[in-house]
Amino acid sequence: MYLLNPDHFDILNLTDEEISHIFSFFKEKHFPKGTFLLQEGESSNLIFFIRKGLVREFTFRCDENGNESSSSLNFMHEGMFALSIESYLSNSVSKSHIQALENTHTAFIKKEDLEKLSHSLHSGALFLSVIYQSCLAEQEKKNRILKSPNSKLAYSKFISAYPGIAERIPDKFIASYLNIHPNSLSRLRGKRN
Repeated sequence: MYLLNPDHFDILNLTDEEISHIFSFFKEKHFPKGTFLLQEGESSNLIFFIRKGLVREFTFRCDENGNESSSSLNFMHEGMFALSIESYLSNSVSKSHIQALENTHTAFIKKEDLEKLSHSLHSGALFLSVIYQSCLAEQEKKNRILKSPNSKLAYSKFISAYPGIAERIPDKFIASYLNIHPNSLSRLRGKRN
């Protein structure tokens, strides 16, 4: 049984032996709904692959009145990698949290193990590049959504980019991702139904 999505390996054209070697570095971990994969101030030294479930990366922000709220940065679901990319690449503490929105089953690899893998095996380095490419593609997707000229188009792009996921995410988290008021999002959802 694959811990990770076989498509990630198909594009690399890896042998069964190489795939087994890569799998030997991964461990499995379950996160009940509401628990954190990563908290602000911790170092992001693990890369999680979401096998089942949904997580949200977010930060806290204060408005002009000092009221604190969360700001959603990303949503990662089945088939995606979850990490604080800035913390991971710079070996700095994370400025964001990653929290399970559902019971979430992951396969994870430690940064040091991934580095060993990428140095010991050419296919390990290729696999690392797939992870980075996946993160870059998600950032590009987010940029296209957030550059929409209005909230209606932004929400429509969000639904198209993440089909079937929006129903699993509370409105307030989608609203904070799109930087719109939750009431505006409710109206947009009502018009779509």
